[in-house]
Amino acid sequence: MQPQAGARAASGVGGRASAVGGAVSGAGRVSAASGRYLEHMTGGARPDERVPMIVALHPMGGDPADLLELLRRYRRRARLILPYGHPSGGMYIWYDSVGDDVAASLVTREADRIAAALGALAAARPTVGKPLVTGFSQGGIMTFALAVTHPEALAAAFPISGLLPPSLYPSAALSSEPRPATLPPVAAFHGASDLAVPTRGARASIAELRRAGYTAELRARHLRRGRGRDPGADRAGRRRPRGRGAGALKRLRA
Repeated sequence: MQPQAGARAASGVGGRASAVGGAVSGAGRVSAASGRYLEHMTGGARPDERVPMIVALHPMGGDPADLLELLRRYRRRARLILPYGHPSGGMYIWYDSVGDDVAASLVTREADRIAAALGALAAARPTVGKPLVTGFSQGGIMTFALAVTHPEALAAAFPISGLLPPSLYPSAALSSEPRPATLPPVAAFHGASDLAVPTRGARASIAELRRAGYTAELRARHLRRGRGRDPGADRAGRRRPRGRGAGALKRLRA
């Protein structure tokens, strides 16, 4: 796989600059079949340093490079991983649906792919604990989904302006199957006046996770006029996420 302009191939141990590559296999080698991602060291951390791994999932019609611009100045020492979804109209999506109750098979297929790639990366990179996962809008939906379909794969989930599709509600499955040894805590962020992904979906998702035994909370806030969601970020796919989602991402820098 060839690196993009201004980026390095994510093979072996590189510098602090952002890298483009695929999920790693073996001794740090890139497996392009597993997908592409951006990688960036924050807080002055070295690529060979054992640090936490933070994974950020882009929105529908988004681009990992946009999230990197929001997170690259995160002050703590960490390794940022920003996977790519599927190409669509010059940008990227995780699945082709805008409904709240998307079919479980669409979401779980992508969650399986992401979880496998993160497992390979965490094994190949010196990492403290399991990955911390966040995502905006459709990326927030995928973050919820990962916490439910692969609870063993992450340390915690921080979905932003997302929800858990009812087709993936876990309480029935967790009561009828062997319970995972640990369930990752879920802290969701949402704009209280969000019209694109209404808060009620996030509230219902958090309530369902609590019924299933998760430690879960929702932080919904009203914003000042003029600082709401960019309506084009998740539809036309040409704009960087800002407003509610960007604010929550920036709070991770503290």
